[in-house]
Amino acid sequence: MTEASAYTPPSREPADIAARLEAYIARHERHARDHVDDTGDTPKIQRGFMDGLLLHIRRLEHQMRCFILFLAAELIERGLVKPQPLTLRPRGEADPAGPSIIIRRQDRELRLALSGKVRLSPFSITTPVIEGKSRRKSRGGKRPYTLMPDSLQPVDARHLLARYGRLYRVLLRADVLAERLAGRALTVKFSSADPREGWGPCRKSGYAPDETLRHGYLPSQVSSASVSEAPTALSATHREGGAEAGGQNNKTNPLYLSSLHSILAPEELWASAKELEDERGDLTSLHLMASEGLSAAGFPPGPDPRLRLPEFERWKPPEPPCIRLI
Repeated sequence: MTEASAYTPPSREPADIAARLEAYIARHERHARDHVDDTGDTPKIQRGFMDGLLLHIRRLEHQMRCFILFLAAELIERGLVKPQPLTLRPRGEADPAGPSIIIRRQDRELRLALSGKVRLSPFSITTPVIEGKSRRKSRGGKRPYTLMPDSLQPVDARHLLARYGRLYRVLLRADVLAERLAGRALTVKFSSADPREGWGPCRKSGYAPDETLRHGYLPSQVSSASVSEAPTALSATHREGGAEAGGQNNKTNPLYLSSLHSILAPEELWASAKELEDERGDLTSLHLMASEGLSAAGFPPGPDPRLRLPEFERWKPPEPPCIRLI
């Protein structure tokens, strides 16, 4: 890894943050390509390098999520966005004379296999919580013993390189994704009967951001028409609703990210940037900016539902004896 430049306190301007994130992605991609052997038909990389590079990608993806959530919170706080519908755009009806759905799916898979490209899952910004998911029961019998993988074994590097490309595309559309999340979060907020209720984790929904390419960059480029039509009292409403939102978890939070339960970035991601002080500083600051911004906009992450803290009412001392004079 190349040595990090002298670290300076990060700017909170969206354009400066985006420029730094772009530099981090380019630096890690150059480092990854130094270890990729692309002389054959399929680029290969040693498994040991792959594991370390995937950890760096996870750190970059976490910074990207925090950046987009920070932009969404700023749009809500400044009243620069309007509520948006939660439903997906209706798709056109299939041609009855055309091939069936199964044939079309097989044709797409064949096209993807012939193109040599890697299909990645959509980039998720929030953390959906799927309720009622039962654990798979273990089958009877012993599991076969597996040897420790060889760190020098060459493995396919296309998935690794594709995730760098996806980071570039998501960064290019950061303002579009933030505006979309903010508008739909306002719709969920205003559809509630009581805006003071607390937020819970974001459930699986049909309006997760997709990978449709729309060019845009910063929320400062929101059109004047959108700003003029935006409600002016949103900031006060969300400050009012966010003050008491941390105590309960009885409503879906559309801007929920599980790692924001802590004011510190995940320990594993923070430790992976020990040689990159500039990126470590941005990781910490972006994580805190996202947490504080969402709380100020009225969408705090709330307490971690995985914690099982004791109910201190059980340790409440008994009431003093009631002594009455006869």
